[in-house]
Amino acid sequence: MITGFIFIVLDFSGSALNSTPIFDGYTKFFTYLILIVGFFVLAASNLFIGDKAEYYSLLLISIAGALLVVASTDLVVLFVAWELMSIPTYPLAALGLRKESIEGAIKYFIFGLTSSLIIAFGIAILYGITGSTSLQVISTVLSGSTSVPPLTMLLVVSLFIVGFGFKIGVLPFHMWIPDTYQTAPGTVTTYLASGTKKVGVAALIRILLLGLLFVRLGWLPLIIVLSIATMILGNLLAITQSDIARMLAYSSIAQMGYLFVGIAASTTWGIAGAIFYALVHALMKASAFISISVIAYFTRRPVTLAETAGLGKRAPIAAFSFLVAILSLIGLPGTAGFIGKLVVFSSAVDAGLWWLALVGVLNTVLSLGYYMKLIKSIYLDEPGESSLAVKQPKAATAVLVVSSVMIIFLGIIPSPFLDFAYYAAGSILPPL
Repeated sequence: MITGFIFIVLDFSGSALNSTPIFDGYTKFFTYLILIVGFFVLAASNLFIGDKAEYYSLLLISIAGALLVVASTDLVVLFVAWELMSIPTYPLAALGLRKESIEGAIKYFIFGLTSSLIIAFGIAILYGITGSTSLQVISTVLSGSTSVPPLTMLLVVSLFIVGFGFKIGVLPFHMWIPDTYQTAPGTVTTYLASGTKKVGVAALIRILLLGLLFVRLGWLPLIIVLSIATMILGNLLAITQSDIARMLAYSSIAQMGYLFVGIAASTTWGIAGAIFYALVHALMKASAFISISVIAYFTRRPVTLAETAGLGKRAPIAAFSFLVAILSLIGLPGTAGFIGKLVVFSSAVDAGLWWLALVGVLNTVLSLGYYMKLIKSIYLDEPGESSLAVKQPKAATAVLVVSSVMIIFLGIIPSPFLDFAYYAAGSILPPL
């Protein structure tokens, strides 16, 4: 956290370190995002974790790595920073109260290791082609070269997208997410869903738009296919879930499909929409996962759809925060989720990808199938005889209130944040 404040206060340009890391508008945006998520997670951690020193040490090391990832413009530095962020999260995911936490953490570790190897392979091939790991130099070399075999560049692009696809959790590289989110401690799940996934988005966008923009025709079809598959299958799988953590996990997967629509547009407005949606999604998932974590902590059992019955009466603040997050995930006007989807889909239409925006809109309608079940259960269903009272701890409640206010505020007054997102996007992609 201190590292983040140093970055902000000093406005570090990175010129002394061969332009990596740099503190441009893009880095600023994601630095604020990481710090917001970090404060939410740390504030809520005392309830679920207590005073375990190893937990806080690992979490702070991971946050420091995340801050370095979003500032990196050199692939080697980015890779090392990514591992600095990722490695502490593997044992963090195993700290859950359930014995299945170990299984979820092992699965997360295996997929994380595999994706790291894939990314390292992509970096090695790209270095062999361009002779550099600096994204600026790579972009310059590729813009002036006609000798690079198209199949080789397709392989490089595929390796990066597949590698970060595992990290971000887009289909079909999502297999670790439901189990890990379901079994990890609530605050760790919040950090993974709201923090590290967004760092993966930040890294992938910078690589594609800063380093590989001149081979856009190679990676654009892959992004589009992943976007469509992730939206459709993520929502379909979420509908079948009764465990709320797994439902939100598949919902999180589907939300990455919406975000990829902005990346597919590849315009300044499209990228601005994508990174704005990253912020919005971080707030929504933080609010949702902390809400259900409070319920799970006091009931000492997994939160199923039946367990949420009458939650509006048993825990009004947690229920309202959960409701705000759900409405924003749906994209209801007046919430941040509506603005995020509007910008992302409109940017796709402006880029000639109206049919991709249409797929996104149809999937938003599809998502009502499980979101409305949740709302009905929380506010219309009566609690069962086995339903337990849920206390509302001060720290977690404060986080829920703040996150809900931010979701509503971004939905009503989005202009300053959209301007910031546009400025951030322009720092890596000139206006088109």
